[in-house]
Formats: sequence, C-alpha cells, structure tokens
Amino acid sequence: MTAAVKKGDFIRTDGADQTVVLDVQGSDALLFTGTQFIKAHGIQMIEGKLIWDFGNYYQSIDQIPKNYENLGFQDLKQDLASMKQTNEAEMIKALLVVENRFEGTDLLNHIHERFENEGFNLLNDGFDRVHAELTREEDYELDEDWEPEI
Repeated sequence: MTAAVKKGDFIRTDGADQTVVLDVQGSDALLFTGTQFIKAHGIQMIEGKLIWDFGNYYQSIDQIPKNYENLGFQDLKQDLASMKQTNEAEMIKALLVVENRFEGTDLLNHIHERFENEGFNLLNDGFDRVHAELTREEDYELDEDWEPEI
C-alpha cells in the first residue's frame, strides 16, 4: 500500500523525526532528513512512520540524478547545451562510449582530438542528408562515396 504522503509534508522516518517530503511519484519519494537526501522506493506509512523497500542516499542535491524519462524536449536540449558548454570534451567521449561502445581512455582521447582537428560531425552524416531531403535544400551536397549503414 502506497503511503498517503504529499510534497511538503513533514514525516517521521528512521533517519529523522522531521523529514521533509520534497516530491512523490507513485510509490517513490524524494526526502530530505536535514543531513541527507533520500530517493525512497516502495514507500509505506506504518504506525506513523514512513518506511521504504530500498533507497538511494545522497549528501548533496547535486548528486541526485535527474529522472530523464519525464523530461521534455526543451529540458533535455537545455541539459545537453549546458553539458556542452561546461565540459564538451567529456560529453563527446561519453556519447561515443554509449553509442559506439568505444573503450579506453587513450582511444577516446585520440578520437576526440581528431574530432576537434579534422572537423567531422559528431552525429552520422546521414542526418544532414535526411534534413536536406525533408527541407528540400537544393544546394546540399553529399559525398559521392556516402552509403547508409544497414
């Protein structure tokens, strides 16, 4: 049974007598005990105290990962722009690992160096071709040897 708690409530937990509920989504809650943040999963109120099946504990609000599945396009775009502005090199390397499964610090550093020096696109050139087709850009030129990946 999901606990009947809502954002802004002060509740008792094992961590503190005055824990504030920062957010509730279904049977999950984001809590602040005064000293730590808790992402509590499977919350239940038993004998006036909030308990949960398992939790993730953070010392700073900055350590709490965002819930990206609920972010819209503008929020994701803003986050990516912020990452690019503050630490573009590491963002690019992380994308390469996720998308292409590249491994190894030296390899990633060399690939990033060539990306910077040779001016190739981070995304597949096929996106440029599709964009040109959809926007009917007559002056778009695609390399003759380009073939779509199958």
